[in-house]
Amino acid sequence: MTAGRATGHSLHIVSGKGGTGKTTVAAALACALAGGGRRVLLCEVEDRHALSELFEVPRLAPATEPLLLRTASGGAVHGLSIDARSALLEYLDRFYKLGLAGKALDRFGVYDFATSIAPGLRDVLLTGKVYEAVRRKLKGRRNAYDAVVLDAPPTGRIGAFLNVHEAVAGLAKMGPIHKQADSIIQLFRSEHTVVHLVTLLQDMPVTETREAVAELTPTGISVGSVICNRITELPLPAEQLARATAGELPVQVPGLGEA
Repeated sequence: MTAGRATGHSLHIVSGKGGTGKTTVAAALACALAGGGRRVLLCEVEDRHALSELFEVPRLAPATEPLLLRTASGGAVHGLSIDARSALLEYLDRFYKLGLAGKALDRFGVYDFATSIAPGLRDVLLTGKVYEAVRRKLKGRRNAYDAVVLDAPPTGRIGAFLNVHEAVAGLAKMGPIHKQADSIIQLFRSEHTVVHLVTLLQDMPVTETREAVAELTPTGISVGSVICNRITELPLPAEQLARATAGELPVQVPGLGEA
C-alpha cells in the first residue's frame, strides 16, 4: 500500500489480529499521509497507550491532540487517545447540557452502568469521536485534518465495532443516540472511509483476515489494502524457487529444505 493510493480517503481504519503489527502499520500510514505538508490525526481506542510508546512521547491525555511528529515536508502527525468515559462526559455536555452534572454523575458510576446495560454504547462513543474529527474537514473547520487514521480493534471484533447502528438498534429507536449512530455508519459506508487489514503469513492471522473481509463486504464498508507484515526473504533465488516448486530441483540443493 502506498500513500499515493491512500490519499483519496478522509478516514483510514487499520485492523488486524493481535500481534500482527497493526499499530505500527497505522503509524507508518499516518506518517506517509503526512508527506507533502498534510496534517494527519492518528487515533487509538484500546487504552493501551501504544502511540505514546511508539513515538516516545508522554501518555496522551484524553481530549487532547498533541503533535507526535513533524515531517521534512512540513506535514504533521497528531495523536488522539480516545477514552470512552471522557467521550461520554463530552456527549452528555454536548447533547444534554450536563457538563458539571455529568461529572458528578460519573462519580456515581453512570459510565459503568450505561455501558453494562448497553454494551454497544461504548463503541458509539469511541467511533463518535473519530466521526467528529473527520467531519471537521468536511465542514471546513480551522482545526481540521487532511486525513484521520484509526488504530482500530482486532479483526475478530472489527465488524461489530464498525456496525454501531445495529449495536444500538435495540437501545434507541430515535433521539440523539440513534441519530449519532446513523451519522457514524453513513460516514463508514461512504467514499470517505476505507479499512486496511494487517496480517502475517500464518494460518490464524490469514484466517481472521479472510473472515473480516467476508464480514465487512455485505455492510458496504470499503476494504482497501491487505498488508502482509514481517515478510522475510527466502533463502533461494526466485528462479531456483520456481524450479523447486515445479519439482525440477533435487532435495540436495543447498537451502532447499529450509525454503
